[in-house]
Amino acid sequence: MESTSIASTLLGAGICASILAAYVLQRRWIRAAWKRGMDAYERKDFDEVRAAFHYVVKKYPGWAVARRMLARGLAGLGKHEEAEQELRFAAQLEPRNAEGYIDLAIFLASRSHERHDEAVACVETALDVAPDMRAAVATLPQLRALHAHARFRDLAGLPEVEITRARLN
Repeated sequence: MESTSIASTLLGAGICASILAAYVLQRRWIRAAWKRGMDAYERKDFDEVRAAFHYVVKKYPGWAVARRMLARGLAGLGKHEEAEQELRFAAQLEPRNAEGYIDLAIFLASRSHERHDEAVACVETALDVAPDMRAAVATLPQLRALHAHARFRDLAGLPEVEITRARLN
């Protein structure tokens, strides 16, 4: 009976060691894929960005930042519907993270003028979550397309646009 107990203890220890080794190896692969994706993003190699972050998201589907990076790769490849879907899902995963809503707002602002109301709604949600981001939102160059939108100007604390008569000499 004692030899059976020792054998089962050794078997259990071996299984635990195998699980731990697999976990450590998987973490290395995830870190390597993350680095590969970030390096590719800097090079604007959007095929590689998509491939690297697709792998990360497949392993960790609830990692919102990885989904936002995947969306950047997809957008760079012109896959705008998929990119928007990933950005919306990332924002849902972390509803108290203003950056997810800002990323979605930037994406929507870069699309057609008809999407600007949606972009402003995302900015509003972000500022509800993190009101201290107001100054940053006002100066983000990626949101410059929204400066003509009255609600955005109000949210960002931008002055009203004044139109004055031009004087001709």
